[in-house]
Amino acid sequence: MQATRVLQRAFPSWLLYTSLFIALISLTITNVPTPLDPLATVTLTYDANTQKQKSLYETDPFVYTNHSAIFFKDAEVVFQNSALSAEHIVVSSDGKRAYTGLRDGRIVYFHVENVHEGLVNFTRIGKDISLDSEKECGSPQDEAVCGRALGMAFASASLFDSYKSDLKSPSYYPGKQLLLVADAYRGLFLMDAKGKKTLLFDSVNNGTAFVKIKFLNSIAVATKRGVVYLTVTSSIFGRNQVILDVLKGEATGMLLEFNPKKKKITILKDKLCEPNGIVLTENEDFLLISLTNANKIIRYTISDQTIIDFAFAAGKSDNLEILKIQKPNHPPRDVLLIGVTSPHQKCLQWIWTDKTARKILYLLPSQFFMAYLRRVSSSFTIVDIETGDLMYVMVDPLKRNPFTSGVQKIGEYLYLTSWNHVSMLRVPLQAIQRL
Repeated sequence: MQATRVLQRAFPSWLLYTSLFIALISLTITNVPTPLDPLATVTLTYDANTQKQKSLYETDPFVYTNHSAIFFKDAEVVFQNSALSAEHIVVSSDGKRAYTGLRDGRIVYFHVENVHEGLVNFTRIGKDISLDSEKECGSPQDEAVCGRALGMAFASASLFDSYKSDLKSPSYYPGKQLLLVADAYRGLFLMDAKGKKTLLFDSVNNGTAFVKIKFLNSIAVATKRGVVYLTVTSSIFGRNQVILDVLKGEATGMLLEFNPKKKKITILKDKLCEPNGIVLTENEDFLLISLTNANKIIRYTISDQTIIDFAFAAGKSDNLEILKIQKPNHPPRDVLLIGVTSPHQKCLQWIWTDKTARKILYLLPSQFFMAYLRRVSSSFTIVDIETGDLMYVMVDPLKRNPFTSGVQKIGEYLYLTSWNHVSMLRVPLQAIQRL
């Protein structure tokens, strides 16, 4: 009798009923079929220094974020309600025009010296569905038809001599360059200064057959080698299902090399954990690649095709940019700017990796979770380019650029872009020099 009372005090009925309810719910959820099945086991691994940076950040995040208010003090919202999920920006060699792609399929540009003139329509890769229906481009389900330009890069026209006839007497951008545009669904395009375009490729040989690329993302041009490097974020889901790709957790991404003179596409690495942004180091010896699902940056050595951890991203990393900064009375140094679409929080880390949590998140209305992310995701990370050490995590106190996809130097400003917002945020360049 005494033992029964002890057990009742240790395990009250409400606790037993709650535990039983949770067990039944978990069992039910596990057996509900979804597009995520079979759910991959997500185990995030880091080398010694990356793990050290992660642990230091988790121990005291304020050490890395305490400069944020000063940094964003003079920030300014630009292109309000018109920069529809502009993810990446590329600037012409004369520094006068900056181009970006929007979620409704348009490619637009703005004048660097006069951004208040607004965005100017340039062209589009996909179809404007409003021409023959009452619908308009802009919704995720229409992206494959309307087009979704992500990564862009200017390159010397001489690299593409074998494609110039396809453009029919192309007009060049300053510096006799042409524009490369990675459309998430349609492939890699070459575009001239009047918006004429030709498809370079949209599929890749996986060793057994040519397969259509599901989710093409970022571009880096190696001028010395005359090749183009690209990331394929997923081989299962398209860009409009990126949340499904994150929740499924399966490493199906690829790193590609495209040789335009030989018209050859090579898969350099596969089974990558959602590769996203990509940037070449100054001497073109290394590629830095963000692995969004792994919360880290990896370094790919071009000479021997090896991959090692480079940096902890303090969140789900997106686009990358190398920036040279110089503080007063200090020598210049290069840093890596990392767009962070979702911050590193222990609760989020559990959600992104636990099988049951990921399935629950899929079954719940997405707007609830996205609303939470919108409140916490206006940030980017600064990393030392030599060591990979975490230097700063900049979090805008006013949350003006949620789902930050990248940070890029344009003129005398740093521009923050977003994969899921309707404006950009810019910060005077001097803000980073005084950190």
